[in-house]
Amino acid sequence: MEKKYEVEYRALINIETFKKLLKKGKKEYSESFHGPLIIQDAYFCPQSVKKFKEVEMEEVGSYSLRLRREIKSEKENVTLNTKIIKQKGDHNAWLEHEVIISSYKECEKILKAMGFKIFFEFKKTRYSFKENEIHVCLEDIDNFQPIIEIEILTSKSKTELAKKKLLEYFSKNNIEQKTIVKKSVTNMLMRKNSSF
Repeated sequence: MEKKYEVEYRALINIETFKKLLKKGKKEYSESFHGPLIIQDAYFCPQSVKKFKEVEMEEVGSYSLRLRREIKSEKENVTLNTKIIKQKGDHNAWLEHEVIISSYKECEKILKAMGFKIFFEFKKTRYSFKENEIHVCLEDIDNFQPIIEIEILTSKSKTELAKKKLLEYFSKNNIEQKTIVKKSVTNMLMRKNSSF
């Protein structure tokens, strides 16, 4: 089975919950624990785009195009990623493709030469671990508040089951439904800070 569908939920959390889950990840899931990882993201759109509504990813086939730099212990990894909406307005499950890039700057130049521009950038520190099949990310985003992102990689036929498991994880860890972000934290930040 090819696991190309990423099913995820994000929630805003307070610093106490962040610290509690961070401690749990380090102690109970130390074999899969990673962090701190510094992440710098740049999101691209066609040069012709003039407003956020044009890149918000609502329609089937709409996509995000992200260039990411990850730095851990002075080692850098760079990836180019796209997430494609497969069901109108569904920001919890999408088709994802990613490739490793050898040079952030060269990839940025290629994308710009192809008619894309950066419309949004941000930086965060991530800690992550795997609890059974759920990948847990605790993120401290610059100039924002802590968040949790949980995800399962699965097949298209199992996306609804994955959504159920993720919501159960939030419930089990006392993360209230009202703190779940409808689309994504990135979407929230883009809405406020995009530049076209």
